[in-house]
Amino acid sequence: MHEPWKSTSRHLNPIIVSVTHLLARNNCTYNEVDWILEQLQYWIKHRREQNEYVTYLDYQNDNKTECMDDVVITPMDFVDKNLNPILKDGSPFI
Repeated sequence: MHEPWKSTSRHLNPIIVSVTHLLARNNCTYNEVDWILEQLQYWIKHRREQNEYVTYLDYQNDNKTECMDDVVITPMDFVDKNLNPILKDGSPFI
C-alpha cells in the first residue's frame, strides 16, 4: 500500500507543495480548502468504486472486478453552469 506520509515517499512532497501553492494563488481560505479536499476525496473515491465494481450488486457484495490501486486517476474535465463536474462525454458526474 502506498503511504505518502512515510519518508520513503518523498516524491509526493512536490505535488503536495504545488497543491498548496495553487490553493494560495486562488486565495482559498482554510474553510474553503476543507470543503475542496472533502469534495475531491468524495470524487476520487466514487470514481474508484465505479471502476472497481461492474454492478451495484458487485459493490454490495464487495466483489471487485478491477483493482485500481496502481491505476492513474482520471482527471475531472469541466463543470456545468452550476459548477457541477461533468465527464469527458458531457454526462454529469453523480
